[in-house]
Amino acid sequence: MEISPPPGAGAGLRESLGETLRAIRDYLAELVELAVQEARLSITMVTVVVILAVAIALLAVTAWLALVAGAVVMAVRAGMDWPGALLGAAAINGLACVPLVIGVRRLIRGLGFSATRDSVGLQAPQDQRA
Repeated sequence: MEISPPPGAGAGLRESLGETLRAIRDYLAELVELAVQEARLSITMVTVVVILAVAIALLAVTAWLALVAGAVVMAVRAGMDWPGALLGAAAINGLACVPLVIGVRRLIRGLGFSATRDSVGLQAPQDQRA
């Protein structure tokens, strides 16, 4: 004896499957739309952050220049000649850059996605100076 589904059972299953697929499609469309909106918001926020960072950098440079100019004027008033005061300010600026350059070089060595390369089994690039 063969068991067969009740009449009209295939149509109901087809409709149910169609509704499920439509619901999944609608859900995915809404998910993509949400991702697009968040990407747009992120781009706007990054743009604002970059603009503010540039403004902060300009203000910091202006303050540093005013500080150096004030130190040069004070050195001249204390009896130092202008060329000596300016050279002294330049030397102090140069010396202040040394630890910054060392820090940047250390940070650059960390670039190259070494952790990602290790996790996928690729070798990290070797240091050129070794």
